[in-house]
Amino acid sequence: MLGVVGVLVPELLTKLGVVNLPVWYEAGAMDISWTNFVTLVVVMHYMFGFAEMKRYMDFKNPGSQGAPGSFLGLEGAFKGGENGYPGGIFDPMGFSKGPEFEKMKLREVKNGRLAMMAMLGFFAQAASTGSSPLENLSAHLSDPWTANVASNSVALPFL
Repeated sequence: MLGVVGVLVPELLTKLGVVNLPVWYEAGAMDISWTNFVTLVVVMHYMFGFAEMKRYMDFKNPGSQGAPGSFLGLEGAFKGGENGYPGGIFDPMGFSKGPEFEKMKLREVKNGRLAMMAMLGFFAQAASTGSSPLENLSAHLSDPWTANVASNSVALPFL
């Protein structure tokens, strides 16, 4: 769900002049001369591997990752509720407690599906127009009769 935010917010901040970031489909071309790519991949591999192994171990033996001495003395902050749903510092507003929790889980799944469809739309839009979502929106709002799906030869190849 944060992917949609990650597409829209950097573009909006760039348009407002706050930062100068590339559009989302060109973000991989950014200069990372401050590090070696292989080093970056290896470090990410070990960090993600550690987090995923801790998560797997908690699925296998619920509550085991909150046992004293399991995480540098910080395990008390990581105590969760239902297995697979984080608690402690990862639930500062207490959403995982109370009668609304089952409804919230269903809402999370529905919003996740909606976000996946939005990302699919962003992918298709970038492939067919070569511009970003906010650029396409501003072009459509400024001239809706010219900038729309019917005016794009890639979207309607039979025209």
